Parts: sequence; structure tokens; C-alpha cells
Amino acid sequence: MKRMAGVAGLLALLCALSASAEVIEDTFWIELTNENEPLAGGGSGWQDAAGAQWFNYPSAPDRPWWNQWFYDHPPAIGRSKSISYEFTIEWISMPSGGNDIEIAINWSAPDFPVTGLDGPPPMADDEEFILRQLVRSGDMGPYTENGSGSLEIPDYNPEWVSIDVWTGSLSAQPSSFSISGTIWHECIGEDIIPEPTTLGLLALGGLGLLRRRRRNA
Repeated sequence: MKRMAGVAGLLALLCALSASAEVIEDTFWIELTNENEPLAGGGSGWQDAAGAQWFNYPSAPDRPWWNQWFYDHPPAIGRSKSISYEFTIEWISMPSGGNDIEIAINWSAPDFPVTGLDGPPPMADDEEFILRQLVRSGDMGPYTENGSGSLEIPDYNPEWVSIDVWTGSLSAQPSSFSISGTIWHECIGEDIIPEPTTLGLLALGGLGLLRRRRRNA
């Protein structure tokens, strides 16, 4: 009985450790023309089979965003999500006029079907499953711009979060710029109970430990 209690305690400890909150850090960068055409880009976000990380959303209700998605955790109602970000905008070639540059944070809606780490996240035909919050808007002046901020999604932890970028030309003169930065996302709330498969593997590990102890007894 003492051995079984020890195994149960071990399983409880492993469950607690696997469920502890952690801050996930992701990075992103993209080069765009003032006509919202990408020149290059990358980051730590989700990739499709072709290796793409930035995806266009031409049917978004306000503007055609470029999105990069980052996996967080299985979705959970009752928890919340804390998101912090920082970005730098730099001119590659600067026009005589200016550009309207917008940046948004978005996330998958509660009714988006669970996909897991391998995805895919909400794509261009899943616009009804995407929720956005604008975090930067307006003209870009003749200088490097740095920005940062944070937001919280109450009572719901989404599976996917994203950085969105868009530019609109204020000048007929061609120009281009880069946007790069970091996004941190953290689940807040009660511990997540591991999935049954995870519990089964932990249990098998505990039973294996018990058997080894019996053979050595």
C-alpha cells in the first residue's frame, strides 16, 4: 500500500509539473512593400508543408492581413491568456510621402476545432474563428519606430495566437520596410489536467517503477 501511495504521489507530482504555467516566447519578422506585398519573412511560428510562415487573409472584415501563428496550449474555458509583445519597424527604402502601417494581435475563437501543435491554425477560409485586437495604427514617419504593449483575454485560453501586419501606401513612390519583434503568451488560471493518453503513459511509468522495486526486493 505504501508503494502504491508513493506511485500515486509521483503521478500527482508529474501531473502538476506538466500543467504548470509557462511563458512561451516567439519571434517574427517580415519585409513588406508599401503595397502590402511581402519580400521576405520568417520567425518561430507554425509552418505549413511548404515551409510558409506568413499567410494572407484577403477576406478579413477590415483589411487583408498577413498573419503568423504561434501555438500555445490546448484551449481551456475558465483560464485566461496574457499576451505581451514588442516590435521594431525600420525603413528599407523610404518614400517621400509615407505609409499607413497596422499591427494586430489575434487568437483562435473558442469554437475553433482543436488541431494540436501540428495545426493548422485558422486559415484564410476560417475567418469566423479569428478574433483580433489592433495594437498599432497610423502613419510611419521617417525614423525607426519601437513599440510594445500587453493585453489579456479573460475567461478563455486560446489554442493559437498570432501577429498580424498590414500596410497601405500614402505615396505613389515605391518603398519597403521591415517589422520584427517578439511575442510572449502565458496561460493564467488553474492547472490543466493532462489528457487521458498522458495520464496512461505516466501510470505505465509508475507501474514499471513499482515492478522494478518488487524484483529488487
